[in-house]
Amino acid sequence: MSKPAIRVALKEFRLHINYATLSCLENPPYLHFRYNEKKNLLAVSGSNEETANSFEVPKRAAHGECYISRMALTESLRRRMGWNENESYRITGEFLPDMGVVLFDLSDATIVTQSVSE
Repeated sequence: MSKPAIRVALKEFRLHINYATLSCLENPPYLHFRYNEKKNLLAVSGSNEETANSFEVPKRAAHGECYISRMALTESLRRRMGWNENESYRITGEFLPDMGVVLFDLSDATIVTQSVSE
């Protein structure tokens, strides 16, 4: 099984969440994103209930990834991390089962080249 990962596509204002991340969180209907500015950590957890800070998980593409379009979130990450607005960044995460979160160290982000189909 692949590792949990997200890709922040700044041009499209989208977060791509891979199948491994969703599986670790037991395929929840909602996701919560919490950002620790001091440590540049993004924690993603799942929920069965909608809250003011949650995002509904849309239907997933055939390969198991889901896409969440949120301009405010992607722009906030771009500014805080100093990322180039014309790039996409991939971050591998670690599942912490005792806390029920997948933790992403944004300092470890790598630039990814997008395929023509994306």
